[in-house]
Amino acid sequence: MYFCATLNHNGHKCVALAEAASKYRKEMEGLVTKASSQAEKIKAAEAQVRRASVSMNEACEEQRAELQGSFGELHAALNSREQALMDKLVSLLQHKESILTGQQDRLRLNQACLESAVQQAKSSIQSASDVQFLLSRPAIVSTLKNKESYSLVLEPEAQFLPEFSKEQESKARFHSLITMATIFDPFDKLKKTIERAGDISDRSTCAANTTAIGEGTKEAFAGRKATFTIFSRDSQDRQRKQGGDVYAVKLIERGFEIRNVHVKDQKDGTYSVEYFVGNLVGKLTLSVCLRGEHIKSSPFSVLVKR
Repeated sequence: MYFCATLNHNGHKCVALAEAASKYRKEMEGLVTKASSQAEKIKAAEAQVRRASVSMNEACEEQRAELQGSFGELHAALNSREQALMDKLVSLLQHKESILTGQQDRLRLNQACLESAVQQAKSSIQSASDVQFLLSRPAIVSTLKNKESYSLVLEPEAQFLPEFSKEQESKARFHSLITMATIFDPFDKLKKTIERAGDISDRSTCAANTTAIGEGTKEAFAGRKATFTIFSRDSQDRQRKQGGDVYAVKLIERGFEIRNVHVKDQKDGTYSVEYFVGNLVGKLTLSVCLRGEHIKSSPFSVLVKR
């Protein structure tokens, strides 16, 4: 049986239907084999892509955990350092407050004693009989002359000027450590840097570190002025840059105070001191105190010459 799609063959060859079908079946089988092979390859590739996606996500989760852990340590170090500095700030404040509280208690007690003595004295003067007055007089006079009340420090015995240290040297050291950290082991070194970062210190003047320099701390000449300079320093032994401190400078000669002393605040952390001893000759005691505490090397022994 032959098959032709048109009535007019125009000279082309006709092929039997069975032969054509057989031919094209083989052709299609070849295409099917190739397509099946390609489909298997695509299936294998899809599986490989899926595995790659899973692997990437697993790697990402692993690194996310690593990131969170590493930066968690840094955050913890920052929080810990912040809390340590906060605790130090509170501790310094509490120490200063305890000093002032003790001073307040002493001032109040002495104030009450003196006011009571004044009332007793007024009452005795105004209404007591001569006998009663003379009998009560010694005790009242003793209280009124109470040396302790007159030797009390009247200015605040404590001062607190807290500062979070940001000195240039500290900054340079900090940035140097950061640079080293980026070259070697960033997180370990950065964590150690954070654990040492900054400091809280007291910038107020520390009597124990404050010095007095000048010939006036060693010798003086009768009839002439003697001078020396006070250099205020803080608890970290740093030179103070501001004034405002009240220094009690006393010259004692055989138990008596010489009052010709003048202290000038230079407003830069230094104080110039002048004193005049008149015609006295011999040894004097020179004391320089801040808030009731002697500065370094005070009291000084001063030899007065002619």
